[in-house]
Amino acid sequence: MPTYTWPGLGRHPSGTIDRLTGAQVTISEEHWLTHKGLTFAMSHRFAAVANAASVNLLLKNPAGNYPHLHKIDVIVEDGDVDMFGFEGVVVSADGTPLVAGNTNRASSNTPTLEIFHTPTITDDGTQIWQDWAPPTAAGAGGGGGGGGAGARHEGIIYSPVGDEWILAPDTNYVLRHTNNSGGAIDILVRIMFYELPASL
Repeated sequence: MPTYTWPGLGRHPSGTIDRLTGAQVTISEEHWLTHKGLTFAMSHRFAAVANAASVNLLLKNPAGNYPHLHKIDVIVEDGDVDMFGFEGVVVSADGTPLVAGNTNRASSNTPTLEIFHTPTITDDGTQIWQDWAPPTAAGAGGGGGGGGAGARHEGIIYSPVGDEWILAPDTNYVLRHTNNSGGAIDILVRIMFYELPASL
């Protein structure tokens, strides 16, 4: 007899078994990586970015590390915002360090990838990616608030990276966001990534 850990589920040497169907219960790889304490998340808000100004996030990846960028969300107060990714970037100063937290709060693992905002860039390297958050209609509520006079503008949540990117070791990357909206706006960037050890 299996020992039931919660209603409807039982333990088995090969995994968790559903009591009613006898089927083995599985979870996604992303869920499993969170359980293992290998998934990390970082977010940073750039406040009052002037029109025609750019803001940069530096992803500094040391030798021997292969982080998998799983998701990048960009939340902008208003479009039109151009987004770029650069590889092989040269910096004279890293900027301000940002903390990427472990999404398994019971794990003490910390990421090897280092992330900074506002680095001093001396060479952009090679552009490897570009995307765009288009302009919003005047008075439109980007988050579903509706248009018209006095409409609440909730901003735009935009996910430009939906597929996975594996970063090369001993390489600097920069994510750049350029505000072309015509006024000052806030830009928030969220990054989720995981790192696999040499042996798992």
